[in-house]
Amino acid sequence: MNAVAMSPYRNRERLVDFDHMLGSWFSPVTRQVNTAQVTSPKIDIVETGAGFELQADLPGVREEDISVSVKEGVLSIEANPEEKVAEEKEQKTVIASERRTGKYYRSLKLGAMIDESAISAEYVNGVLTLTLPKSAKAESKKIQINAH
Repeated sequence: MNAVAMSPYRNRERLVDFDHMLGSWFSPVTRQVNTAQVTSPKIDIVETGAGFELQADLPGVREEDISVSVKEGVLSIEANPEEKVAEEKEQKTVIASERRTGKYYRSLKLGAMIDESAISAEYVNGVLTLTLPKSAKAESKKIQINAH
């Protein structure tokens, strides 16, 4: 019987290429900011013919509490869900609380191959999907070889 350990990254070479093309990821770990816990959302990245699709999990967050921005080549995703009203908490006794609450923040540096002006976003069922189209600069150009 042959046991094979599978990597969560099905195509490691493409992941390395993507990381190289877009730059480096910033702080993918939970950290403290202004005494509130901030967590990096889990993401998936898929290359399409026209660019890339990034999906970020933001469970329990309302669309109006999400901010996506690009500044100086850095794409930032931030979500600040409203805290439950203190009065509501006082009327209930929490027995167990395992679901994550708090702020989300993740940023990544975009390379020149992404058309920042054409990035679009959609939020459905707790998943933020960003479409990152390739710029005209990123398209490969065939070079004619002249034989002598």
